[in-house]
Amino acid sequence: MNQTDIKNLKFLLNADTSQLREWYNSASNQDLIYAKNLLDQYHTMLDDEIVSMQIEEKLRTMPLWLEAQAVISMVSSK
Repeated sequence: MNQTDIKNLKFLLNADTSQLREWYNSASNQDLIYAKNLLDQYHTMLDDEIVSMQIEEKLRTMPLWLEAQAVISMVSSK
């Protein structure tokens, strides 16, 4: 995504209802396709960010889980 794409995406995300209606009424089919593609790219980016955050959370808690498992193994073997 280049700077123009980012600027246009910000418009789509931040515009109020009347601004979007005005834009939509003057938009060509190509404009609508372009806007959909921008929003699809943004959706993908958010999905990737969510997955990354979920992985980071699992990795952050994993050492505690492994340590807990080791303690349980030690206690249960006695």
